[in-house]
Amino acid sequence: MSDGRAEARPLGGSIFLSSFLVLFLEIALLRWLPAYIRLLSYFSNFILLACFLGIGVGCLLATSRRRLFLWFPMIQAVVVATVYFFLLEVNVNTSGSIYFSSGTSENIVLVESSMLLPLLFTVVAALFVTLAQQMAREMARLEALRAYTLNVAGSLTGVLAFAVISWLELSPTVWFAIGFAASVPFLLPKPTARQPWLVPIAGCALLITSLGLIHLLGRDALWSPYYKIGVRQIGEETIIDVNNTFHQ
Repeated sequence: MSDGRAEARPLGGSIFLSSFLVLFLEIALLRWLPAYIRLLSYFSNFILLACFLGIGVGCLLATSRRRLFLWFPMIQAVVVATVYFFLLEVNVNTSGSIYFSSGTSENIVLVESSMLLPLLFTVVAALFVTLAQQMAREMARLEALRAYTLNVAGSLTGVLAFAVISWLELSPTVWFAIGFAASVPFLLPKPTARQPWLVPIAGCALLITSLGLIHLLGRDALWSPYYKIGVRQIGEETIIDVNNTFHQ
């Protein structure tokens, strides 16, 4: 049985929007992270598996009294800040391991792959725990068949929306602006709830800061439907790199 506060927001719209958010951000991260962390170009399935694990755990925690979604802006900010402030590169110690390198002259942070992959896996999984718990809590408040119908509809809309964005070759600033905007209604207190506004305001501030860092990272790049493409002029030569890896 739901109380008066649970009915403050339309159930159908909440289920649709939370389902959209989960799938949309999953695909956005699957495209965005490998564009800056080269190791993930080879092991992108780690991020996909982390998303699946986080979604599963989040759904299992639907009945928990602790609302985890309020941690979403902070975890998202940690992911974005890590990519922005550290140019992570794989430390290859043996000649038997072959990876393409960037050839960059910038300062890089060498990380052992055995450390980087578990760390990224854990952080991304935690991010999707917060998202999926909110989705599952919304679904639990409605009759099962209708809830799952709205869930599938929202998920498919998220996939289709990102496909259109990729086809239009829009930058990650647009991707994450849409995703973050979809998350704001779940950060705001319910009209009848006595919840302080400090947490939602701080969460929105973190999302805006994250979006600013994402924009700074991608402002000089071209974004094809598949890759981040960088074009640099060095003397009379034009250098093209794809996902921060030298191409030609």
